[in-house]
Amino acid sequence: MVAVILAGGRSRRTAPVDKLQLRHVDLEAMLARVMRSVSPRLPRVLVAPRWRWRGLSRLGLPEARWVADPDEGPWRALRAASSAPVDWLLVLPGDLPRPSPALHRRLWEARGPDIDAVTAAGPRGFQLPMVLRAELCEAEGPSSFRQGLRGRRLLRLDPRNLTSAERAGLVDVDRLSVARRHGLACAVDAAIR
Repeated sequence: MVAVILAGGRSRRTAPVDKLQLRHVDLEAMLARVMRSVSPRLPRVLVAPRWRWRGLSRLGLPEARWVADPDEGPWRALRAASSAPVDWLLVLPGDLPRPSPALHRRLWEARGPDIDAVTAAGPRGFQLPMVLRAELCEAEGPSSFRQGLRGRRLLRLDPRNLTSAERAGLVDVDRLSVARRHGLACAVDAAIR
């Protein structure tokens, strides 16, 4: 398995702040915490547009292979990242204020031979983080997760059956009010560049 961290969004709803540069009270960047939540035994792939690399490189991120986001949607970003010869991908958004290694393990343990992807049930029928068969991303295909998962065998875990720490690992930052609620603050140099 390879962990793929998606950092390709434009932070439109948090502009002018680049939400990936929001910091916790201990000054660790949110994106760095997401990357550190992945087991050190797993290779990490960070998918981000080249225009963002300079700003992200200053965040003290853990070691990862950087892949240029093709800016054609998150599913195609996965395709760009899934070149490693692996069977499964752990897909994480870069904007999780409380990433949960326990949730990552639960998703991994729930997969099976008749399952293409494991996720928690959400408003769109799925949500990230997700464990996904790498072969789904190999062919030229759709740009969105919704399209990429259409017709696939998807196991949706009921969030009510998750621990509170695992449920916290499902929350992403879409607005600055959510960031504040999770104790995240804007660094001086966090403007979108």
